[in-house]
Amino acid sequence: MQLYYFMVKFLIERPIAVLMTYLSIVIIGVLAYLQLPVSLMPDIDIPIVTVQVSYPNSSARELQNSIVNPLRNQLLQVSHLNDIKTECRDGMAIILLHFKYGTNINYAFLEVNEKIDGSLNYLPKALERPKVIKASVTDIPVLDLSINLRKDSLSEKDFLQLSEFCENIIKRRIEQLPNVAMADISGCDQAELIILPNKNKLLSLNISYQDIELALLSNNIDIGSLQIKDGQYQYNIKFSSVLRSISDIENIYLKKDEHIFQLKDIAEIKIKAQAQKGIYMQSNKRAVVLQIIKQSDARMQNLKSELIELINLFESDYPDIEFNISRNQTALLDYSISNLKLTLLYGGILSFLIMFFFLKNIRSPILIGISISVSLIIAFIFFYLFGISINIISLSGLVLGIGMMIDNSIIVIDNINQYYERTALVSDSCIRGTNEIIRPLLSSVLTTCAVFLPLIFLSGISGAIFYDQAIAVSVGLFASYIVSITLIPTFYRLLYLKNRSLKIDKFIQKFNKIKLEFVYEKILNLVFKKKAITLIIFLSLVLLSVLFGFMLEKEKLPEIEQTEIILNIDWNENISIDENKIRVAKFLKTIDTLIQSSNSFIGEQQFLLNQKYDLSFSEASVYIKTNKQIDINNLKDSFEFFIKNKYPLTNYSFEKSENIFQKLFDNNNSKLELQIMSVNQNISPNIDTVNNIIKKINSDTKTNFKTNITTQTNKQISILSDKLLIYNLDYQTVYQTLKTLFRNNKIGTLKSYNKFIPIILSDHERHVSDIINNSDILNSKGEKIPLKSIISVQDKTDYKMIISGKQGEYIPIIPHANKIDYKKLIAATKESMSSYNEIQINFTGNYFHNKKMFQELFIVLLISILLLYFILAAQFESFSLPLIVLIEIPIDIFGSFFLLYLFGVSLNIMSAIGIVVMSGIIINDSILKIDTINKELLSRTLIDAILVGGKRRLKPILMTSITTIVALIPFFFTTGIGAELQRPFAISVIGGMIIGTIVSLFLIPVLFWFLKIIFKRFNR
Repeated sequence: MQLYYFMVKFLIERPIAVLMTYLSIVIIGVLAYLQLPVSLMPDIDIPIVTVQVSYPNSSARELQNSIVNPLRNQLLQVSHLNDIKTECRDGMAIILLHFKYGTNINYAFLEVNEKIDGSLNYLPKALERPKVIKASVTDIPVLDLSINLRKDSLSEKDFLQLSEFCENIIKRRIEQLPNVAMADISGCDQAELIILPNKNKLLSLNISYQDIELALLSNNIDIGSLQIKDGQYQYNIKFSSVLRSISDIENIYLKKDEHIFQLKDIAEIKIKAQAQKGIYMQSNKRAVVLQIIKQSDARMQNLKSELIELINLFESDYPDIEFNISRNQTALLDYSISNLKLTLLYGGILSFLIMFFFLKNIRSPILIGISISVSLIIAFIFFYLFGISINIISLSGLVLGIGMMIDNSIIVIDNINQYYERTALVSDSCIRGTNEIIRPLLSSVLTTCAVFLPLIFLSGISGAIFYDQAIAVSVGLFASYIVSITLIPTFYRLLYLKNRSLKIDKFIQKFNKIKLEFVYEKILNLVFKKKAITLIIFLSLVLLSVLFGFMLEKEKLPEIEQTEIILNIDWNENISIDENKIRVAKFLKTIDTLIQSSNSFIGEQQFLLNQKYDLSFSEASVYIKTNKQIDINNLKDSFEFFIKNKYPLTNYSFEKSENIFQKLFDNNNSKLELQIMSVNQNISPNIDTVNNIIKKINSDTKTNFKTNITTQTNKQISILSDKLLIYNLDYQTVYQTLKTLFRNNKIGTLKSYNKFIPIILSDHERHVSDIINNSDILNSKGEKIPLKSIISVQDKTDYKMIISGKQGEYIPIIPHANKIDYKKLIAATKESMSSYNEIQINFTGNYFHNKKMFQELFIVLLISILLLYFILAAQFESFSLPLIVLIEIPIDIFGSFFLLYLFGVSLNIMSAIGIVVMSGIIINDSILKIDTINKELLSRTLIDAILVGGKRRLKPILMTSITTIVALIPFFFTTGIGAELQRPFAISVIGGMIIGTIVSLFLIPVLFWFLKIIFKRFNR
């Protein structure tokens, strides 16, 4: 204690040195703040690696059996793999690898690539190497930039030119910005060169499709170059026979039956847009979209200003082109960060008003304001050192920390004030008041950190996310502690040295006549007269907290209000892209009054990173921004009515618009999913069996289970090998002819400078039945053979999408109901499925993840309580006194549960963390109170010590509790993802603080009295 005494004395006698030291620290802190990146959420690795497989013109079943299964078997051997899920569609597949959190995602990424390279020898030679993508929070696009022409109607040529302009100019200009990592593009038309032979001329001249193909291939050869030596000189001689323009192709010569023709004599040759596999619509108008991906270390504000400046330049340079921004994460960031800053400001202002009321002067609140400002600036230095960005998690940690920073300052100032009122010696009061409080205040800070720091050991993304909050609170508290015991006594001495009372102090004191100590003494005397009743009342709150704990709805994350939603549609019919577009446009027209804007992703998209848009021809994903939150419910009702009346076969789902927060927590997953699989796990159960199972489960469990997995009917063409022999045909000739008739026979590439345009040998567009029934093929003798005589056509039905996991293929079904008892539902479903011997079932979903998370939170709470006990035992040098403090925690939890129930808020990860945090905050008051009573007990009787100690700590307890509460109240009135995320946190903290303040003021003295009496009798 002598060391602390001389340290404080040394500091207050050297105010200029202290001032200059802190001024230097503030300058460093400001510089550190300016260097901190600003983002919506912390930049952490997401333990997911995605493998994208593309194999055009293959069915989902063919792709699953020949490519995905071999890849999956190899990838199952990757280290630290937690789960694997594959989704196969016609021509494409996605493999999602979920790793255990804590896995080095860079090493996992390399190992996945090694496994894929090792598998290529067993896969089809024509397969393009699968793409491997490492997930990151920075993969979420900062914004969508939609680009279209300012025309009411666009020709095919107009849009083809716009697509080329966007790819070659706009995309490259944006990617040149230093803070942009990538501009991912979709919705573009790609050019192709079509050779459309004149069938009558071909027949009269006895020219086949194969003759044209052979002529083109022989004229499109890149031979390379030779090096030759000519005396003392050396030359490179290049041979080129590469087609570079339409005229090159038109002038190709071919010879048939001693006659020479040019290709333009027997075919029409033109460049047109490729057949559309997918399109992008911006508010029912076709457009190109660029999704902007930021650099991981980019400051969002800098990126935003750069993009806006460049887009303004585009608009002035290209007035015929329209640029529209949607799904703007920078606006969300600005809105959330600004609201959190306002919350910080409003909380500070309300806290100062409370301090004016209690401290009866203006100098002490000003001193507290200085200490908080300095503490926050010091915290930013540690943000820089720990690599923490300014985001809604770290900022909310500071919002919470500001209340506790005020507490530290109040405790020191009030203790100095008490000495000053007794002695009127400023310097001596500063030294003694600060010296007395150093140890208990350190214990208070350590107990709070003991509650926060275990949160970082939560498994999964949750622990990584709340690392920022735990560090923010901890560094803020320790900075505040250092400032409180060094800067505050120094400045206090300077402000009060001349012992003058300011006019505003006298004005404040006129309105502060309430005798709090007198009221408190009366109530405390009453409590001691009814000690047994007091104990029964407070202990009954423990039972009520258990009751409310069961009554509260439990979920992983709080519900966040949004005016944005994603509508996923599968029309469940073999429709074209054009028909898909017409249906989407019809629906959007019916809800025109409800929405601000819409972006429709129809069919397959061209994004490299965003695999969510790997859609089939009959699928669409529509982003809709509504005017108000309530409009989303009206929109859902409108779509259900639209589908029911016009397209009843449609499968659809609504999900929240993706942002960084959604991606981190994967909050779009189902609460419960039942996976149905065959005993033979290599193949999915047939659709009839699945439908029968769903009907039986729905009947037995009285629940509405549904599946989004649909079937599709395809035409399967088989070439009859015996007919080939009869008609002198070979398989390759028939296959190439079929590809030509169906307008999909790529026979080369036009290398036009920086562009590579596919060359397609094509027939005129006709119906499938017309092609099969009215087409002929020339055999080796020049005879016309009817196509229908050498092929067979059958309709084949199979799943549109094939899903498999670690255990094999399965069909997912999901329960749909407002309120579900999942535990009973799982038991009833298992009983219902007991009669199916050839079917296996597996349960997964957020229900199990939430259960695991709350179990971990319970363990974290136990560890925090254990750490609190150790710290308090060391502080009080007693094994029994810490128990008084810890008994308070389950009583205070009732206040949190009750307020959550009152506001209709669920028990989620945020409210649960709020309870853990509240437990650490509220016991600080009890720690300081017990410490004061112990010191008074050295010179007073037990009752007198309790009464005097209670009165001495009355104002600090009220001030710390009320300032903490009012610092959190602005969360109820501000909006944005930051405020909505922290609102359940604030509710649970406020509820616990209200009960905890009453407990600290009245129950703790009673428990202290009981403990001392029991030990006194025991010692006898």
